[in-house]
Amino acid sequence: MSASPETLAAATAYARKRAAEAGIKPVRNPASLEAKGWRAWYATIFGQAFIDSLDSSETDDKHHSEAIEWHWNARQALLRGERPPNDFFAYFPIWSRGNMKTTVARRMAICDACLSTTAGVGGYALIVGGTRKKIARTASSLEILLTSPAIKEYYPKLARVRHTEQGASKGWRADFLNTEAGYVFDFAGLDQGMAGANEADVRPSFIMPDDIDTRHDSPVVAESNFLTFTTEVLPMRQADTLVFFAQNLISRFSVMYRIQTQQVRVLTNRKPTAPVPAVRNLVTETRTVGGIVKDVYVSGKPTWKGWTKQRIQDEIDSYGLPAFMRECQHDVEQSDEGLVLKNYNDAVHVISRSEFAAVYGTRELPQKWNKRVFNDWARTKTKFHANVLGVLTTASQNAPLPGSMFLFHPMSFPSGTAAEDVAARLLTAISPTVKTPEGIEFTWRQLITSTLQKVNLDHLISDFTKRIEAEREVLAGVIPKFVQPILRAQHFNDFRGSHEQSKTGALAVYKRVFGLPFKPVNPGGDGGVDTINLIMRVDYSQPHAFRPGVMGLTNFYVVADDDRSKSYKLKGQTVYLPAPYNQSLTPDDLHDADLFRYQASNCRFRDPVLTPAGEKDGDILKLNDDFINGLMMLFYDSVLGALPLTYGEQVEVATPEKYRYDALLEASPHNAGLTPEQELTFLLNKKFAEQKITPRVTQFNEYGDPIG
Repeated sequence: MSASPETLAAATAYARKRAAEAGIKPVRNPASLEAKGWRAWYATIFGQAFIDSLDSSETDDKHHSEAIEWHWNARQALLRGERPPNDFFAYFPIWSRGNMKTTVARRMAICDACLSTTAGVGGYALIVGGTRKKIARTASSLEILLTSPAIKEYYPKLARVRHTEQGASKGWRADFLNTEAGYVFDFAGLDQGMAGANEADVRPSFIMPDDIDTRHDSPVVAESNFLTFTTEVLPMRQADTLVFFAQNLISRFSVMYRIQTQQVRVLTNRKPTAPVPAVRNLVTETRTVGGIVKDVYVSGKPTWKGWTKQRIQDEIDSYGLPAFMRECQHDVEQSDEGLVLKNYNDAVHVISRSEFAAVYGTRELPQKWNKRVFNDWARTKTKFHANVLGVLTTASQNAPLPGSMFLFHPMSFPSGTAAEDVAARLLTAISPTVKTPEGIEFTWRQLITSTLQKVNLDHLISDFTKRIEAEREVLAGVIPKFVQPILRAQHFNDFRGSHEQSKTGALAVYKRVFGLPFKPVNPGGDGGVDTINLIMRVDYSQPHAFRPGVMGLTNFYVVADDDRSKSYKLKGQTVYLPAPYNQSLTPDDLHDADLFRYQASNCRFRDPVLTPAGEKDGDILKLNDDFINGLMMLFYDSVLGALPLTYGEQVEVATPEKYRYDALLEASPHNAGLTPEQELTFLLNKKFAEQKITPRVTQFNEYGDPIG
């Protein structure tokens, strides 16, 4: 006979009473709780206070809720055998320091374990820090959360260690938690090997990088962290792995910064998120309070309920406004601290070829201007170094903006580029074609090929090394004869290159084989940097020389290709803005002018160091410094001046513009030339101009003072 409902109810009540007296709580049904949604679940497991603390009450920022909801929906979808909504397998919580990022991340890891446990599939959470020591605090916090009363009530197996059939523990250590539910928490640092980490052939289903970078990591250390993260950590993922990257931007070299700004194409399956500052529209001002100068919070809207006006002021008072801007406002891009070219501004210093042509009448190097060439040689083309070359020219004294400098033809070359290829490209930039005495016009590559074909060295010399040297000997007898007159005519009067390439390297090939008179120079650690910064100085109170309506006058310009989608009028001509370059690309994806612009914006000094003798300035970092080294070669001992005016040019400058020959000819009613009246006007004004430029005083007294 079955028991009546009254009997069952009484028995159940009695069992609950005895369990309560023994301190044993009944196990709840987690599936019914999960069915209520993430808000109800998090409130039950972690407390209503946690839910109440999320997001902002003053702005539209709902970043905490968005992150938690992303994970909840993504894991639920994967447990159903589906893909996450919108295929977002990763999330970047780039929130202000002290904005609950770590708090949310740790509870999300517990949530991942709970949802997986209810589905009966287990899982593997890999929590990664910069070092094993750093991640220990996260491990301790997660252990406390795992053994909380709520977890014991709803997910008791998660709170207990897993055992073998013989009863032996399968692991519950400070850095490894193996639960009876079949879910594993593993804690590791980038300073240890992790490739292939798994437990019982189960690979991570939830990866949580937690502060893998530090604020003081050098670019080399940051690169090492990036390689470990992308070659050892991320490759451990499986089809259902989610990644919650609990890291701020920290610095321009950090792993997070490089991925978030798309310098590297990693975790491109993430949900798009933007950095959330502590305060939107932050305004501060400097005041003296009680005799102490401080930065005072004036206005702005906090993005989190935990940030009050007083809290913001306390943070600024505690560690200073610069640190607050970096740590809480994500202001790591705007800082120019440590920049080598501290005055460089891509929006000011870069002009297009059409802008240059509108002012100077040519898109190419003006023939009569002084020119200098640099080549910083490298055999490689990596994200840190390249073989680069450039031509610097100075506007003549009778040209607009006399003395202004223009960098033409910034070139970079692939790994393994031969000196012959560098020389051929430089010669093509100087003069695309060359004429033989017979009047035949060749490109430089055609001339080189034709010269070598005449001697047919392939049939005479089989040894590859000997053949290269023989080819150079043949070219050395031909090419320089064409090159040297062109260099003289176009005022190429200085060639400088890497000093280590002088005897048997690239410079020797340039000089002997091609007649390009490169000389080795060594500007030292920072020779010429002060001069370069002086030349690049911008006066933002003056209008831009090439761009109407834009402020910023300088003496240094980089000439880049046109952006055919953005035009405007300059001196009555249609011109185009410079072609933009993709700043999110890594340097190894950038070439020529784009690489120069990247390096000019990113080359930095090492941090100064304190020694017993005092502070020692840091040298230039050997990263992104190739074009800067090239400029240093030109400026460490001199500055390229404008070409002096010839006598005829001086006379023309001294003549009023409307009486110059070209102006009179344009106004002439005759197609053949000037009218007699115009001819007389021209000759009279020319005579007056000659008198202006001829010194009137030719005698001096005994003290050296002019007489008359």
